[in-house]
Amino acid sequence: VVAVTVAGPTATIASASTYQFTSVVTGSQNTAVTWSVDAAGSANVGAISAGGLYTAPAAAGTFTVRATSAADATKSGTATVTVSAPLIVVSIVPNGATVASGGTVQLSAAVTGSSNGAVTWDVPSGATAGSIVSTGLANALYTAPGTAGSYQVRATSVADNAKTAMATITVQQGSGFRVNGPSRVAPTISTLFTATFNDVAVIAVWSFDGPANGCTVSSTGVFTAGATPTTVTLRATDAAQRTATMLVSVATQVTLALQRPDNATLSTADMLTFYWSISPTGVSTAVNWSVNPSNGGTTVPVDYFRGFVPSATAGLVTLTATSVADPAVSASFTATVTAAAGPAFAATTGNPLSSRYEHVAATLPDGRVVLVGGQRSRAVYLPLLTTDVFTPTSGTFSSGPALTVVRMQSEAIAVDASRVLVTGGVEEYDQAYNTGEIVDVNSGSATRVTNAMTARRLFHQMVAVTTGPNTGKIAIMGGFNGPIPYGVPSWQSTASVDLFDPVTNRFAAYSASMKVARGLFSATTLQNGRILIVGGYDAAVFNRLASAEIFDPVSGTFTFTGSMATARSGHTATRLADGTVLVVGGSNDGLDGTTAELYNPTSGLFERVNGTMSVSRTHHAAALMSDGRVAVIGGESGENWVRGSVEAYDPAARTFSALGHMAIARRRPTASLLTSGPNAGRILVFGGGAEDKVIGAAEIIR
Repeated sequence: VVAVTVAGPTATIASASTYQFTSVVTGSQNTAVTWSVDAAGSANVGAISAGGLYTAPAAAGTFTVRATSAADATKSGTATVTVSAPLIVVSIVPNGATVASGGTVQLSAAVTGSSNGAVTWDVPSGATAGSIVSTGLANALYTAPGTAGSYQVRATSVADNAKTAMATITVQQGSGFRVNGPSRVAPTISTLFTATFNDVAVIAVWSFDGPANGCTVSSTGVFTAGATPTTVTLRATDAAQRTATMLVSVATQVTLALQRPDNATLSTADMLTFYWSISPTGVSTAVNWSVNPSNGGTTVPVDYFRGFVPSATAGLVTLTATSVADPAVSASFTATVTAAAGPAFAATTGNPLSSRYEHVAATLPDGRVVLVGGQRSRAVYLPLLTTDVFTPTSGTFSSGPALTVVRMQSEAIAVDASRVLVTGGVEEYDQAYNTGEIVDVNSGSATRVTNAMTARRLFHQMVAVTTGPNTGKIAIMGGFNGPIPYGVPSWQSTASVDLFDPVTNRFAAYSASMKVARGLFSATTLQNGRILIVGGYDAAVFNRLASAEIFDPVSGTFTFTGSMATARSGHTATRLADGTVLVVGGSNDGLDGTTAELYNPTSGLFERVNGTMSVSRTHHAAALMSDGRVAVIGGESGENWVRGSVEAYDPAARTFSALGHMAIARRRPTASLLTSGPNAGRILVFGGGAEDKVIGAAEIIR
């Protein structure tokens, strides 16, 4: 006998849900069944699949699920399923909102558990809590009251009015009725003014009080200033008869612009420099500076720039310049300050007698370092006639002989045990000198060289000749005849060479010249006495140079050697222990000045080193350390950065790494290897500070 049993749910199932029924057939090897649902007073009984998966209807009810044997259609089994009523839920979006007094908020309700999604809206607290108007089946527009506070709105399901949802609206006091626009308009300029109520634009009627002097205002709020300076009261009246006014001055419009660096990230050892411009012509260019946070650093005058010196705390700092002519006009930018890498360097035992910039240094055979000329700082033009002498055995500074003329951007070199030859240079922006003088530290005197060089020179090079018929003399090469190598076509580079004879105290024109006219180049004596001349700038054609040449004092000739991969000026060149020459950084026509190249005297070729510096550097200093590494010190990056960091080049790894940082950022410092005293083998870094500082202006790199 065939029998069928059905396993069904033991509890009520939700409307529109599913349930898997199972069947058991006995008395036949054919266990297949056909599933069906019997109505119990409702046509909507749900549906069941051939596999017994039941889908409940949307309405509540009790239904019979039947499984009929495929082997014997007269045999079937049943199970009862009870479907519960659907659960209706109402929600409001947004559930919370903030609006100005008198403002509006668009609300929307969602109803689940019913095919009827309609709702009704109300404000339970009454009219003082605002009003709400239905804008669709489940949408509404709430209008806030004039009083600030927290208010609730309610949505009620039409399908089941027992089901509701509440949303909280926070009402803030609005800005009211206002006129928006600039308080200053330049003569003859048209400017659009707007009227708003609680920050929402409204239509208004426009007029103004006061002497017109050619001023007009259109129906849409376009105010056109007259040609004569004046002050008027601009008035707007809206449809609700609210009135707002603004005092507008017709006067020259001040515009302030800051030069912003592309990448405003600096370390706590660096200085960020920038300049500003104010227009129109005739308006005061003075500005007041502020730093936020106030302990984030200070601003200092630096030449025609302004400098920002960060504090020792890393983080974001915002600098703001405000026009003195019009305090309503300002410009700002935000810099990211990071902690400087490596340890700080030690200050010298004694304090320098003066800070110096665009000075030179020469080391005497006994280790004393003579610091010559330059100017007091970049903050103000204060050229120096003085020289200072650093004595490494005591670590102190003393006054040296005064120069016969002010010299900036000159060159200096020791010629014997106590005398230093100083050549060329310039006084402010005058023409370069073609003169020289001997500074005698022991006698305390400075005397002019008895004749002149063949050319005016600054940013030139001097090298002691150590081989050939002119051994003992000083070769003076290249340079410019103006203060800077750009901007004025009459300033020229020179390829000429003079020889100075320390015995006769005279200059003499050399029979040969460099292959290329250059300034801001490097000249390095090789192990065989020849002199490597690298890069520089040709002011006549406004080109930085990649070429290099060799001066052979024995044959008296200049010949080209291999060229660098990158044109450079304002770089450094340092001879390493193995005889190769490391050329680092420099300005190179917009390319990144972080790279370095090695010159091999045997092959006569340059090769790019593997590593690069962490920052671009020009007008920096470099010196060979006692362990064979090269310290690369300070300098500048583009127009905006003065660096206080120091990196070390490792000849073995051919890479750079952080060595430490100085107390102040420096551009065009001097770096002198100390050869005597307790700091022998260490490097004295002096001057070049971008700001006016004396204390801490000299440091020892350990």
